[in-house]
Amino acid sequence: MATAWLVLGPAFAVWPTAAREFHVSVQGHDAHAGTRRAPLRTIQRAAELAQPGDTITVHQGVYRERVNPPRGGTSDRKRIVYRVAPGEHVEIKGSEVVTGWTRERGDVWKVTLPNTFFGSFNPFTNVIQGDWFDPRGRLHHTAAVYLNGEWLTEAARLEQLFDPDATPVAVPGDYLLNVAWWRPLSEATDTPRIPAIRFAAQQGIQTAPCSEGGECIGWIEHGDWVRYEGVDFGARTERIEFRAASATAGGIIEVRLDSPTGELLGRATVRHTGDWQQWAAFNARVKPVSGVKTVCLVFKAGKALPVSGPLWFAQVDATNTTIWAQFPGANPNEQLVEVNARPAVFYPDQPGRNFITVRGFILRHAATQWAPPTAEQIGLVGTHWSKGWIIERNVISHS
Repeated sequence: MATAWLVLGPAFAVWPTAAREFHVSVQGHDAHAGTRRAPLRTIQRAAELAQPGDTITVHQGVYRERVNPPRGGTSDRKRIVYRVAPGEHVEIKGSEVVTGWTRERGDVWKVTLPNTFFGSFNPFTNVIQGDWFDPRGRLHHTAAVYLNGEWLTEAARLEQLFDPDATPVAVPGDYLLNVAWWRPLSEATDTPRIPAIRFAAQQGIQTAPCSEGGECIGWIEHGDWVRYEGVDFGARTERIEFRAASATAGGIIEVRLDSPTGELLGRATVRHTGDWQQWAAFNARVKPVSGVKTVCLVFKAGKALPVSGPLWFAQVDATNTTIWAQFPGANPNEQLVEVNARPAVFYPDQPGRNFITVRGFILRHAATQWAPPTAEQIGLVGTHWSKGWIIERNVISHS
């Protein structure tokens, strides 16, 4: 009787890998395994370990880091989830605490930090610039100084911190007056006017709201003037109201006939408001003129009034960053003072990190760029052209 042999090759069973949960705590250590009993210290370390389908649970505390996910999930069912532990309060900040302030004079304090404090990115040297950005004759940095969570305003010059009257004087090229509206008090005229939205689109500018029915009639730059055809001042003996916004400096608006040096019809003072959507108006009657005439608005720059709110200013050399800041009525060494130190808080450095969830965090204090539509838009939190992200139930501010 013949013997039959059955030869079996090696058998391999493929089992799906179980999803893991990594825990992060301010009491943890990045050498730990990331379990609940042995949590990691940084969210970034958990991001480096997490694979599609895993969850990163972050526990109570403040985490000063930029989370740069090295990978994402592979589908909506196998995403990587970053979440706050239920019932806990977690902040991720792009800032660092600064201590060691010394009083310079009055409410102005000073601190000097080594440039190594900021690593490879120092926002106090990072200037805001790019398409469509108007610096208005001065430098603006992505840096910020915060007192108890709220930011101070960057000064154009160090002298502003010590002398409220030393604010910048208008210089040619500044957009000192943004948009003016003409709204006659009498409606008994068919004078053609330019709608604000159309004018803005034609000129490539942004208008402040015409909330009271006014219509935009001009854009004024320092040293420039604008003509308005077809305005009949002879039929209007009551005052004409011009609304104007001044973001950087105050001055005088003059209404003149025919040219910037023509007959003066009226004038008004525009004060610096600290907010370009504030307005000023002519409060005097405009001199009546018979017939339809060409009218010019002329802006004469004046000295800016103080910027509202406490100020800061910084200087950076090859070794150190020195910051001066106003802390009215406060000792900064007894308060929470922070400065920006990172360009983002939760942002991948490469696109294609897909299917990520960011849930329940407080995200603050990023030195974000100016972002025209033609450039990569690095936000405080962002996807960097990735897909399938869910960003929900977060509080996001101070970017």
